[in-house]
Amino acid sequence: FESDVILSYLEDKYGRHAFTPATAEDRQTVKLMIRCHDLYVASPNASQAGFSHTQGCMYLSKAWHGDARGMTIETRAAKLAELFK
Repeated sequence: FESDVILSYLEDKYGRHAFTPATAEDRQTVKLMIRCHDLYVASPNASQAGFSHTQGCMYLSKAWHGDARGMTIETRAAKLAELFK
């Protein structure tokens, strides 16, 4: 959930529109993209055993992270497909 905080800091430090578009409409699109990332890609949104956030499909393997956090190839593929919907 820190994506917007980091972007705001960079904007404050390096100047308005240094990292975001100039128009209000385009800035809102960026904010929406950040919000979608933070809520649906990077956020776990759950605390059940064995649950992993969608971003985890990029790197949580059963071989490395074990059965509790790791994912099968099929689960990883399904989570990755969700990113493209």
